[in-house]
Amino acid sequence: MASLELGPLSNFLEEEEIRTIHGVLEDHGAPHFKDGDDDSHLIEASLDEDLLADFMDQLEANEAGCEYYLPVEFEDVLDAAGYRVGSAHALLLALANMRDDMGIDEDEDDEIDDDADSEDYDDIDDEPSAIDLKDQHMRHLWRAFHRGATAAITRNLVLVVQR
Repeated sequence: MASLELGPLSNFLEEEEIRTIHGVLEDHGAPHFKDGDDDSHLIEASLDEDLLADFMDQLEANEAGCEYYLPVEFEDVLDAAGYRVGSAHALLLALANMRDDMGIDEDEDDEIDDDADSEDYDDIDDEPSAIDLKDQHMRHLWRAFHRGATAAITRNLVLVVQR
């Protein structure tokens, strides 16, 4: 199962990989960032691989599909040390672009309750369809990525998509 984690880059990569990423960032004019010394935190565990792949495809369509989201502002997705690296700021912009397609209202960005946009399915005839369930899970992923990107920026940590 996949997960979303938050922490210092040094908790996820070797020193040589980190130097390579810093070099690529410098080559592209991106600001340097100081790796934090905080512990890693799990944002979301046990993510369904297929749903995550679909969600990542949507992020890629918005030019924001990465394994590592750094807490500095730059535009492009960079290939560095064998990973796709992007900005948590750019991720938030991509998520904002995806908001309408996902059926998420602007005022519910930070809502944790995933039942907020679900229907009441009390009758057997009113059970959600597979499409409804997938949409609900995709909105849950949207919220998890939004929480993670916001926390990465606020706490100067890296958001990592572990597959």
